[in-house]
Amino acid sequence: MAKDKAKKKNHHTLSTLAMCVVIMVVAGYYCFIQYPEIHSQKQELTAVNLRINKETAKKDQLVREQKQLSSQEYTENIAREELGLLKPNETVYVDITKNKQ
Repeated sequence: MAKDKAKKKNHHTLSTLAMCVVIMVVAGYYCFIQYPEIHSQKQELTAVNLRINKETAKKDQLVREQKQLSSQEYTENIAREELGLLKPNETVYVDITKNKQ
């Protein structure tokens, strides 16, 4: 009877030890084998997020420029300054004293 208890205790100890070894191997696998991959993925995610932020800022700038370019005031300024156009019934006064100096 005492031998049976000792055998059961040894068997229980061995199975506990085997379970601990398995857990340590699995933990070691995750810590040492997968860590570089996880670290690499985190770096890639950081780079992608940075790129997303840059592209979002670029998009916002383009939207602002689009609003400015499509405004009537901007169109009118271009027509006046670059094309020399006037509104109907508008009178132009030229300061001739600027040319003489």
